[in-house]
Amino acid sequence: MFSDGKIYFVKKGEDLSEKVYLRPEMANRHGFICGATGTGKTITLKVLAESFKEEELEAQEKAEKEKEKAEKAAEKQHLRRKVRKEARRQSGSEPRKEYTGDILQALIDILQYHGSGILGPLLY
Repeated sequence: MFSDGKIYFVKKGEDLSEKVYLRPEMANRHGFICGATGTGKTITLKVLAESFKEEELEAQEKAEKEKEKAEKAAEKQHLRRKVRKEARRQSGSEPRKEYTGDILQALIDILQYHGSGILGPLLY
């Protein structure tokens, strides 16, 4: 049985009160299961196989939940951007321009945008 990130598959000790767990990250090693007829070799393998399947399903569910969470966050961010853009459009303000090239032209645009008429006649 898979629980708490571990696979429980056998009890040990004189009174069988101590449980033995297998960590899934250690399950890629070779194993050897032996015993006399009727001692539970096949059942042990069945339990291990079912536990690996449970672990896989839990991992898939967790990945799906994380994907849904990321999609919701992206949608929320998209809506925020849309609302801000609409608010800027309604208020008449323009979004900032991003400049990657000419610094002088960027300064001219900034001064003109902010209503400074001082440099306008000097630069044109």
